[in-house]
Amino acid sequence: QHWRDVGPSDAPDRELLGYADDRGFVLVTQDLDFGMLLALGGATTPSVIQFRSQDVLPGDVGASFLAASESARDQITAGALVTVDPKNHRVTLLPITR
Repeated sequence: QHWRDVGPSDAPDRELLGYADDRGFVLVTQDLDFGMLLALGGATTPSVIQFRSQDVLPGDVGASFLAASESARDQITAGALVTVDPKNHRVTLLPITR
């Protein structure tokens, strides 16, 4: 489900996180602010998959997304921030602590 189908384009990032969390969704984004919000809030959910790439069309990131989501399935289910770039991905379990 794309946010544009359910909420205003100028909604604060916290609203998107809340929407995803309330529904058990995984938030998929290119916006790096979500990782910061998860860390600052000590959140354990929702899981977020963030792309670090300028090319974010499905044809450009589809294979990377599928590989990362499959590899990190258990962590995503438990609560994680998954950062995907064109060559690999890394997983940070939630809550994010120092």
